[in-house]
Amino acid sequence: MSKIKMILLIGIVVALVFTILILPACKPEEAAAPETVIVKETVIETVIETVEVEKEAVFTYEENLEYAASGEPWPGEPAKGHKLAFANILAAQPFCQAVENSIIEQWKLAGGAEEDLLVMDNAVDVNLAVQNADMAFNFGPEVFIEFQIDYKLNANIAKRADEAGIEVIYVDVPGPAGTPYMGVNPYAASVMAGEFAAGLVDSALGGWDNVDLVTWFWNPNAGDHALARQYGAVETFKEKFGESADPSIKGSKALYGDSGSGTEEENTQQMAAILAANPDAEIIIHFNMNDQGGAGAYAAAQTAGRWDPDKWLIITHGLDDLGKQLVRDNVVDGDVAYFPERYGWYLVAGAVAYMNGNPIPPNMYVENVIITRDNIDEYYPE
Repeated sequence: MSKIKMILLIGIVVALVFTILILPACKPEEAAAPETVIVKETVIETVIETVEVEKEAVFTYEENLEYAASGEPWPGEPAKGHKLAFANILAAQPFCQAVENSIIEQWKLAGGAEEDLLVMDNAVDVNLAVQNADMAFNFGPEVFIEFQIDYKLNANIAKRADEAGIEVIYVDVPGPAGTPYMGVNPYAASVMAGEFAAGLVDSALGGWDNVDLVTWFWNPNAGDHALARQYGAVETFKEKFGESADPSIKGSKALYGDSGSGTEEENTQQMAAILAANPDAEIIIHFNMNDQGGAGAYAAAQTAGRWDPDKWLIITHGLDDLGKQLVRDNVVDGDVAYFPERYGWYLVAGAVAYMNGNPIPPNMYVENVIITRDNIDEYYPE
């Protein structure tokens, strides 16, 4: 073989060996295994703190009533710098004195100054009530609380108060339609009294046939509102016992009586006259507008020698200190409690609402309960 051919052959062999050696390195890379990535979850806890923000009092009637019922000083002294006048119907009467005390107490708790509260006594005298109204208007209150006996005078006072820019709240005897009234819902209270008494006719008096006389005392000068304090009971008795319980029918067992201004003396005189006109009446049911009237009927029966607690059923309204004693003494069988010691809650709540630019409800009704010897200590423990 020639030298040249030998060199070529060696070159080819070297090239083949070299190719064999480098081919593995030229293989495509295998796909890399997927990389596992561990992500740590970070939990961010959000804490929302509830902060109670005290609501600013705006002294609405509802808010004020809650403050009054608490017996504590009102927040913010909402009566401070304002003026209030109050004319009582008869300061000497326990019920009315309790109303007056309640108004004075709540006025002070609301931050009202003593010199900004004018308190007067109408003494169930219409002429005096007119003079007191003059005094109230001269005093210049924002609100005048009027408690007096004659509904016709309330209309006159309303007209004058409107001219003077003074708001009037009427107590127990309402003013003209649309003016604020505070007191009892008379018809509802009367129905309550009538249902209570009707329930005792059988259990305490042996049935309606045994009843000789039923008397309903009211004051005509106080108007239809006052009559409603008895009329609900009349309707209840008429529904249960028929025409013989209807005082408008001549010859029935029932009649109306004039309680005058509601004093014990006037009621004693009226009942004495009725007993004299009905000498044979022994079992008697008596309804009266207030506790003084009930005491008057009792006094007349005693004087006539005709009092027997087993033959009399006396139902009154109000439950003042006298009424509580009459209930405990087994004279009054049921008394529709008006809670006079709470009247100031409603009256001052309404007055202060008005003084702070809020409306007064048209009717502010006190809640009623029938008080008897069985439950009196629950409400008025001795």
